[in-house]
Amino acid sequence: MSFQKGRSGNPGGRPKALRGVEEFARGQTVDALKTLETIHKNPKAPPSACVAAANALLDCGWGKARQALAVWKSHR
Repeated sequence: MSFQKGRSGNPGGRPKALRGVEEFARGQTVDALKTLETIHKNPKAPPSACVAAANALLDCGWGKARQALAVWKSHR
Protein backbone atom coordinates (compact mmCIF):
# COMPACT_ATOMS: atom_id res chain seq x y z
CA MET A 1 0.00 0.00 0.00
CA SER A 2 1.41 3.41 -0.87
CA PHE A 3 0.43 6.85 0.32
CA GLN A 4 0.60 10.23 -1.33
CA LYS A 5 3.74 12.17 -0.51
CA GLY A 6 3.16 14.38 2.53
CA ARG A 7 0.11 12.40 3.72
CA SER A 8 0.05 10.28 6.84
CA GLY A 9 -0.94 6.66 6.62
CA ASN A 10 -2.57 7.11 10.02
CA PRO A 11 -4.16 10.57 10.07
CA GLY A 12 -6.11 9.91 13.27
CA GLY A 13 -3.00 8.98 15.25
CA ARG A 14 -2.95 6.29 17.88
CA PRO A 15 -6.29 5.09 19.21
CA LYS A 16 -7.16 6.72 22.53
CA ALA A 17 -7.67 3.32 24.15
CA LEU A 18 -3.97 2.55 23.69
CA ARG A 19 -3.00 5.83 25.32
CA GLY A 20 -5.04 4.89 28.38
CA VAL A 21 -3.35 1.51 28.63
CA GLU A 22 0.09 3.11 28.27
CA GLU A 23 -0.68 5.68 30.96
CA PHE A 24 -1.93 2.98 33.33
CA ALA A 25 1.14 0.80 32.73
CA ARG A 26 3.49 3.73 33.27
CA GLY A 27 1.72 4.46 36.55
CA GLN A 28 2.67 0.95 37.73
CA THR A 29 6.38 1.40 36.98
CA VAL A 30 7.63 1.88 40.54
CA ASP A 31 5.72 -1.14 41.89
CA ALA A 32 6.82 -3.28 38.94
CA LEU A 33 10.46 -2.35 39.45
CA LYS A 34 10.20 -3.13 43.18
CA THR A 35 8.74 -6.54 42.30
CA LEU A 36 11.57 -7.22 39.85
CA GLU A 37 14.10 -6.21 42.50
CA THR A 38 12.49 -8.57 45.04
CA ILE A 39 12.65 -11.48 42.58
CA HIS A 40 16.21 -10.64 41.57
CA LYS A 41 17.43 -10.58 45.18
CA ASN A 42 15.46 -13.62 46.38
CA PRO A 43 17.91 -16.50 46.99
CA LYS A 44 15.03 -19.02 46.71
CA ALA A 45 13.90 -17.75 43.30
CA PRO A 46 14.80 -19.96 40.33
CA PRO A 47 17.89 -18.74 38.44
CA SER A 48 15.77 -18.18 35.32
CA ALA A 49 13.50 -15.80 37.25
CA CYS A 50 16.52 -13.92 38.63
CA VAL A 51 18.00 -13.54 35.15
CA ALA A 52 14.67 -12.41 33.68
CA ALA A 53 14.23 -9.85 36.46
CA ALA A 54 17.80 -8.59 36.06
CA ASN A 55 17.34 -8.23 32.29
CA ALA A 56 14.06 -6.36 32.74
CA LEU A 57 15.68 -3.99 35.25
CA LEU A 58 18.62 -3.33 32.94
CA ASP A 59 16.29 -2.75 29.97
CA CYS A 60 14.32 -0.22 32.01
CA GLY A 61 17.41 1.61 33.18
CA TRP A 62 19.59 1.46 30.08
CA GLY A 63 17.26 0.52 27.22
CA LYS A 64 17.31 -2.68 25.25
CA ALA A 65 20.63 -3.71 23.77
CA ARG A 66 21.00 -3.14 20.04
CA GLN A 67 20.86 -6.24 17.91
CA ALA A 68 22.87 -6.73 14.75
CA LEU A 69 20.88 -7.86 11.73
CA ALA A 70 22.28 -10.06 9.01
CA VAL A 71 20.97 -8.91 5.64
CA TRP A 72 21.52 -10.73 2.41
CA LYS A 73 20.18 -10.34 -1.10
CA SER A 74 18.56 -13.17 -2.94
CA HIS A 75 20.03 -13.93 -6.33
CA ARG A 76 17.00 -14.25 -8.58
